[in-house]
Amino acid sequence: TLFNGAGNVLQNTQTDSTGHYLFSNLATGGYIVGFALPGSDYLFSPPNQGSDRAVDSDAGQNGRSNLVQLGQGENNLTIDAGIFGPPNLSIEKSDNRNGVQVAPGESIIYSFVYSNTGVSDATGVILSEVVPQLTTFEAAKSSVGWKCANDQIAADTVCTFDVGTVTAKSTVNSPIKFAVKVDSSLPNTAKQIVNLVTISDDGTHGTPTTGNNTSTVTTDLTNPTSLEPGPEPGVIKNPLFLPLIRNTGAR
Repeated sequence: TLFNGAGNVLQNTQTDSTGHYLFSNLATGGYIVGFALPGSDYLFSPPNQGSDRAVDSDAGQNGRSNLVQLGQGENNLTIDAGIFGPPNLSIEKSDNRNGVQVAPGESIIYSFVYSNTGVSDATGVILSEVVPQLTTFEAAKSSVGWKCANDQIAADTVCTFDVGTVTAKSTVNSPIKFAVKVDSSLPNTAKQIVNLVTISDDGTHGTPTTGNNTSTVTTDLTNPTSLEPGPEPGVIKNPLFLPLIRNTGAR
């Protein structure tokens, strides 16, 4: 769309198959060129990158160029817009408890469903887990491929899993499992195990402005030390006295 300096629409056109367009026979004055994205999954490239003005992108995030001044008989064929379609990753995680509380010494096994709703493949995709408080990482019940910082298993250790590529417009019910074991001894205040996972890619195809790339699961604890205290044995109200019977034997 061609606007005058006051922002009024003058002309509209469409690019050809190679991306070229032309507004011809323009009078001397100031003009703004506005570009439309081909869909909600696309973004404008950052403007004015590099030193070659003929090939950089001139559109801001609102899709419009700055004011361009044309002199008498002057042409300007450098006003372009870069457009890209990034991947858009989201993740949902769940535990294996189905609402059942977990007891000290038991395991929690997390599973994942992740999606790429963008128009480009997400490459170099990584899952990042932080071992929750009151637990340790349990490699034997986790999928092979988790790498934990400094080969540690303690709470707060960061563990990562290399997923690879998640294709555009796909959802994966992942077979990847991440397991932790609840400590056998817990403080009286312990009520829940809280776990967070993050999914990310290498940024090769751009970074989206939307998406839900983290997911949190909260698992309730059964803590034996939190049981309500009962009456002490031996403390009996209104005791009953029985007569003493002595067996003196036969004479």
